[in-house]
Amino acid sequence: MSTSVMTWDQGQIVNRIDAIIRELLELRHQLVVTPKPIPAPTRSLTDELFGAAGHGTREEYDLQYPLP
Repeated sequence: MSTSVMTWDQGQIVNRIDAIIRELLELRHQLVVTPKPIPAPTRSLTDELFGAAGHGTREEYDLQYPLP
């Protein structure tokens, strides 16, 4: 089994570090500048989960076990 070893000189390493720093600064800028969406308030966890289940009415999901 052969293993290849990459040899980098000091200049290549410094250039790569600089590139990584630029990428990280760009990501940081996007996080700070981009407004974060405010989630709409839900009435309850039940309502939130019901919305995740799909479309329809509660009665469609409660045919077997009707609510009192």
